[in-house]
Amino acid sequence: MLILCVLAAGEASKAKPLLAQSMQTLLETAKTPLPENWDQTLDLPQVCAVHTLQALVRGSGLGAAVLQFAPAVAILSLTLLSSPCWAMRNAALQLYSSLCSRMLGQRPSSEDSGPTQHGMSPLAFFFHYPALQPFLLGELRGAAQDLQGPSNEAKLHLQPSLYPVLTLLAQLQPGVQDSTETLSDFLPPLLELSASPIYSVRVMASKALVAMTPPSEYMNILIKLSAHLPSPRERCCHNRLHGQLLQIKAVLERALCTVR
Repeated sequence: MLILCVLAAGEASKAKPLLAQSMQTLLETAKTPLPENWDQTLDLPQVCAVHTLQALVRGSGLGAAVLQFAPAVAILSLTLLSSPCWAMRNAALQLYSSLCSRMLGQRPSSEDSGPTQHGMSPLAFFFHYPALQPFLLGELRGAAQDLQGPSNEAKLHLQPSLYPVLTLLAQLQPGVQDSTETLSDFLPPLLELSASPIYSVRVMASKALVAMTPPSEYMNILIKLSAHLPSPRERCCHNRLHGQLLQIKAVLERALCTVR
């Protein structure tokens, strides 16, 4: 709180050099490798740095000034989810959650608004945070690669950043003017994630697929998904089939709401 108050009371210039220096120092501290014999019962400086970053992200006193560091903070928090230290993983998850709320705004408490609620489109999101596009795409491709194999059976490989990445993408809202070229790279790994052995990943992948598919491509994606359904005599992976049906259902529901 003390650091937040000092930074909020700093100079009103657009550059905010004190904030920039503080964010850079905190990011570097959080990235510092843990010592070989780190003690879980002690407050590590790396963990304290992550908690301080969360306080700065959540603090209303800094306004939108902190969002210029959003890509670096997001990449840091997603990377730290693979830390062997529980305190670090916990702090990183809290930081990521606070950052997503700051970047996208608070979601409605009621689900009555359904799939027609307004929100930031993928094109607008990546326009504001261009450095996140290749990183998020790389995380999806890495997870999807583990699901490919001649046996059509996915391997269980836990990637700590996968579900948080899918959750972020699923909160975006398809835009009518979104470029198919900009989002086309995201579709293959999202389609491949239908085969994940983890139920929650298959569900969230279907929601992310809808968010990353422009409305003009709903028909094409439905045709593609239907064409890849197994024939009656074909041996299939039940997880993949379930994931494909979830994606078809999600796209159909969004398409029907768009037509109304």
